[in-house]
Amino acid sequence: MNIISATQAFSAREQQLFQHSRIEVQSSPVAPATPATTTSAQTVDPKSETESKSSDEQNEDGQQFSAKESIGTVKRILEQLSSGKLLSWLDGTAFDKIQAQQQQLHDEVAPPPAPAERTIMEFNYRYQAVEASFAGAVQLEDGSSQSFAFSFSMQETYASFSIRQEAVLQDPLVLSTTGQSFQWTGASQSFDFFSNDTSAELPTLANGQYYLSYDRNQDGRITQGKELFGPSTGSGFAELAALDEDQDGFVDSSDSAWQQLSIWRPGEALQSLTDAGIGAISAQSVATSFGLYDGDALMARIARSGIFLSEQGNVGLLQQVDLNI
Repeated sequence: MNIISATQAFSAREQQLFQHSRIEVQSSPVAPATPATTTSAQTVDPKSETESKSSDEQNEDGQQFSAKESIGTVKRILEQLSSGKLLSWLDGTAFDKIQAQQQQLHDEVAPPPAPAERTIMEFNYRYQAVEASFAGAVQLEDGSSQSFAFSFSMQETYASFSIRQEAVLQDPLVLSTTGQSFQWTGASQSFDFFSNDTSAELPTLANGQYYLSYDRNQDGRITQGKELFGPSTGSGFAELAALDEDQDGFVDSSDSAWQQLSIWRPGEALQSLTDAGIGAISAQSVATSFGLYDGDALMARIARSGIFLSEQGNVGLLQQVDLNI
């Protein structure tokens, strides 16, 4: 085919829509469960429900010396007791004593709170389409002509919805003397991470990485999560900043807590910051969210990062690592 002249017209159209929705619902530690109930979709007017309750109580009060009256009276007294209305009649000493007894009873009976979980709902939607058309005409050397037209199209639609339970990540601060970001060996050791006499698996760190610790009771050991930065509050850098007494932006030897700070690896002895050659730790940090996965499972997230200064003036890395404990 020997083409002398030609005209061509190509056109294409694309459509793309990608949508991702993620909803996280935090679940607080739950007390021993009562029998589950099923809630219907019927809408209930809260005002009507309250008015009905008040009416029932009035009917109870209208029956003199009845069992319902006694129950209603006791119920209201208990409500007033629980709200503190009747306790306000007592003097301060008696009130404090009752509160102390209630707290003691709660401490003796209540089980340690379990780590909170969250429900994650994810929706993914993907739509993509493309179509193209090609048209034209060619004039051949022999005087003949030929026109052409061709088109194609492709289309894809995908949607998925998932619900899963995921433990809320808990953060310690991890200090790296090698300059490398957080790494762990894959192994772990049992540790009272939540400071409630229950064991959790604390990751074993790679060489040159340590948990920043605060020997609060000065016994030379780290035995609970409250002696790390983060497990108690969820904000390790905020806990660290609270130790910066002179507000110079660094925790150093001029701050009273400095002598109680150390770096620690599970199964090893504490090493003081001075012995480790660390001169100061910045109380500031920046968000550096980066997930660490094992396949699809989120194992940890590097939430924030800051720095420390060695006695030689070198800069090291300190990170808030939210762990899936």
